Amino acid sequence: MVYSDRHIKEKTVVEHLAKARQKGYLASVELHNFGFSSKLFSFIDSFRDGVIVFALIFLSLGKMVWPLAVGFALWRGLKITLQGFMRLERLHFLIKEEKYEIDHHRDEEREELMAIYEAKGFKGPLLEEVVATLMADDNRLLQVMLEEEMGVSFETLDHPAVIGFMATLGTLVSLALLNSLSYLPYGVIIGSLSVMILTSIYETKKQKLPSFQNLIWSIASLLFVFTIAYFINQLVT
Repeated sequence: MVYSDRHIKEKTVVEHLAKARQKGYLASVELHNFGFSSKLFSFIDSFRDGVIVFALIFLSLGKMVWPLAVGFALWRGLKITLQGFMRLERLHFLIKEEKYEIDHHRDEEREELMAIYEAKGFKGPLLEEVVATLMADDNRLLQVMLEEEMGVSFETLDHPAVIGFMATLGTLVSLALLNSLSYLPYGVIIGSLSVMILTSIYETKKQKLPSFQNLIWSIASLLFVFTIAYFINQLVT
């Protein structure tokens, strides 16, 4: 079936649904998609990045530069907070856009519902009954279209300010850890590798991914960064 309506612009139902799901994914991609809460991921990710950044600073300068380190921690938290609010704005725009389509293009929305639930295995009278039930309640229809058409998840999300605070906290914890390890022989390098290994294992378990492969790549990446930083330091000193 091909639509001639302006909001569809001559796309088939399948093409329209694919485009809508892409829009929904781009707007709703959130930290909880990694398999655990946004604030926890924000803390772990910032903690790991902080360890790497501060390790590079220490290995290059032979000491911690506290104003630079604290400034980086605050900047990371504020940046992640802003990104969180921008994601919410995109979601709000999608909701308003979908509500407009429900109010002004109900026939097309019904066809989209038919295609969605037909793909799920509903047929005949049962398909008609399901679609009619959903079309009878605009609020439920809005939620279904956002979830089924665009793939937007309405799980409870952490507030952007909370996520940003956890990012700052994770970065500051990494600074404190490396500062305490800097008094031990090779403490910074050993600590950085340990953090990379532990966080990689934790993340891959939560995401149900092959942990060994991810672990090897993470360690290799860290060693590569440290090696490049070391040679650059030798060149400029």
